[in-house]
Amino acid sequence: MKRLFIMCIFLCFTLFLFGCEQTAAEDADTATKDTATSSVNTNEEEDTDADSTDEGRGDVLDGPSDEAVASAFDAAYTVYQWFDLKPLATETDSEGNAVFYTVGDNEYCLKVTDPAVSTMDELKAKVNKYFSADIAATLLDDGKYFGDSDNLYAIAADRGADITKGEILKQEVTARADESITYTVTVETVNPETGKATGSEKIDYLYEWVDGTWVFTTFQSIN
Repeated sequence: MKRLFIMCIFLCFTLFLFGCEQTAAEDADTATKDTATSSVNTNEEEDTDADSTDEGRGDVLDGPSDEAVASAFDAAYTVYQWFDLKPLATETDSEGNAVFYTVGDNEYCLKVTDPAVSTMDELKAKVNKYFSADIAATLLDDGKYFGDSDNLYAIAADRGADITKGEILKQEVTARADESITYTVTVETVNPETGKATGSEKIDYLYEWVDGTWVFTTFQSIN
């Protein structure tokens, strides 16, 4: 009887220890799951922050489409030609002759009547929209146009076309980086004496992300 009593006590003690170990294991497992869940949530928050940052720079990283670059080039080239081969239209008389105005000491000023721009402020806005600050300064400071917020005048100073250049053969985006796009124009080269094509020449134009906007940082006339 005494022996049976001792065995019962031993069995109860063993079960008690087993129960404690089981509870400790469950607590440890719960703590591990909580830690893992916290880690996952933290990683998700970090991923969300990263996605948000990338989304904010998405337009810069991806850049404008090839079609958008081509459109920007055409518009920029039109503006550039106002200072080169195709100046803005100016006032003429009923017979189509130029009407000259005296402005300051200059007696041969032409008043701009082009529908594209009618004041110096509008001209500056157009130039700054498509070109970097150094190109814009070169164009606007050459003295071809002058005026104020009410008027725009021009000084006649046209140049002839480059007779060594012929037809444009191809225009395309040829390279991309995070904040720079190369737009290449392939133009036919011509022998000025015979007028026959001799080959081709590639002209690269850099279209870059500068101070929060896309502008051309290199530019020249094709012919």
